[in-house]
Amino acid sequence: MPSRNSIAGKDDTAPRVGDGNSSTLKLRSLSALVLVPPALAVAYLGSPYLDVLLAVVAVILAWEWDRLCGRGRFRESGVALMVVTLAAVAAAGLTRFDLAVLAAVFGLALVYGVARLSGHDRPAWSAAGVLYIALPCVAFAWLRSDPNAGVATAFWLVGSVAASDIGAYFTGRAIGGPRLAPNLSPHKTWAGLFGGIAGGGLAGAAAAGILASPNPPLVILISGLVALTAQAGDLLESAVKRRFGVKNTSAVLPGHGGLFDRLDSLLVATPAVVILTWVSDGGVLV
Repeated sequence: MPSRNSIAGKDDTAPRVGDGNSSTLKLRSLSALVLVPPALAVAYLGSPYLDVLLAVVAVILAWEWDRLCGRGRFRESGVALMVVTLAAVAAAGLTRFDLAVLAAVFGLALVYGVARLSGHDRPAWSAAGVLYIALPCVAFAWLRSDPNAGVATAFWLVGSVAASDIGAYFTGRAIGGPRLAPNLSPHKTWAGLFGGIAGGGLAGAAAAGILASPNPPLVILISGLVALTAQAGDLLESAVKRRFGVKNTSAVLPGHGGLFDRLDSLLVATPAVVILTWVSDGGVLV
């Protein structure tokens, strides 16, 4: 069994105030500056460029998830997970979101079956990767496909989640205080949670101003709720990593760890925004 550091979450590697680990923060900042602008450009351009990016992201996430569930080993179930997620993303790229959801639903059974037949001791966990990876990728493609508000929604969503992460990171370390969920993530605090919600609210205020929203308070409120959902996604991944005794899902991103470690908040917030979009009958920004 690999050691606790061998699959090197987010809060485990984040530099703490006074720990002399500023080089890690610089490396993380440099990586973000290199990776974020191209990703935003692809989100702006949309299909087919976005489809390619989502496919690449889905494959990496599937690889990380199977290694996580297999305690460092990539198995046949990981290949099945890759195939399922790619099929769902491909269907979404063709705007056949009904087929994309069907691919995910049937993919659950496929990945579970392959995991069982290959002797995986955690087939249910392996199959859960379909819900964790394929559905959020399809959800993001669906949000971006809106010809009227797709670009604005994609940028607002990513901005709200990023602002939530930044607000939680710096507020938690500047204020400290009571721990939010010490059994899941020992470094997260209530101050960080509220700082993350405030960061999301500020992103919503900026979006409302740029888009000349007719109801800025509502956009700010919804952005705060999205930020809260993003923080829940962060905690969820921390709980999963603690369940398997690892720190990072991989080391593909210098200074950040794995792709899962960076996208955990977005993976949960995106389906939540889809639900909000349905409830609001057309879009949370209009």
